[in-house]
Amino acid sequence: MAINSAASTACGLIGTVCWCIQIVPQIIYIYKKKDTTGFNPIFMGLWLTATPFLATYAFVSNQNIAIRIQPNVFMVFCLAAYYMSCLYPPHKKSKKFIYGSIAGFLLYFAIIEAGFIPWLKPLYAKGTTWPALIFGICGGVLLAIGILPLYYELYKRQGQVVGVSFIFLFIDSLGAYLSILSVVLGTMDVMGIVMYSLIAVLEIGVFLSHFIWYMRFKVLKISKLPDSENPKLDSFEEEDTDQTCAKQDIKSTFEVED
Repeated sequence: MAINSAASTACGLIGTVCWCIQIVPQIIYIYKKKDTTGFNPIFMGLWLTATPFLATYAFVSNQNIAIRIQPNVFMVFCLAAYYMSCLYPPHKKSKKFIYGSIAGFLLYFAIIEAGFIPWLKPLYAKGTTWPALIFGICGGVLLAIGILPLYYELYKRQGQVVGVSFIFLFIDSLGAYLSILSVVLGTMDVMGIVMYSLIAVLEIGVFLSHFIWYMRFKVLKISKLPDSENPKLDSFEEEDTDQTCAKQDIKSTFEVED
């Protein structure tokens, strides 16, 4: 029974809007940089595999209309971000691979949603809820696993966030919190709360990782930045190398003349 149906729908609608636009800053970010370092296509690929499971669970478990629409809108923007992440180096793929994989994703969505929603909805209405619960669990697990490639990128860079828009992360986290509130005020569905909370917690971890990196290397300076992150050092090394090569060339010239 819903605690406050109007408030639940309102939070769900705002959360849906957040999850409609949250990836747009990331798409713009990639387009401007023409580079996808730190943003692996596997990230969006795993989120895409999660969306039909989430959509099926939302429809079958009778969530409010905003929560039902949310996964499919989310899927559209994930597809756009996936396309961008495959378009530029270092993860650049061939056009054949990009369009083929997108077509495969669309077929995958259609098969799962059209094939399982009509079958599971009557079962859920009769009190057999475990099949729908499995779909919800699968969707939540895939969403969580999708963020793990981002943690791997953090590990490679000692916690620094590279190639990911903080605006994207903030709006995505806000959407998760509003979706949690929507479920709490609506059906009090434990599975829904767990799914959205998992995403929120993992994204908080990303923010904390970058904050710790910033404090270590930029504020307290208790750790030394790797040479690759020090452009001045790199330029000095290149200059020294050029000078050394020039000296060797002069020396070789004199030796030949002698």
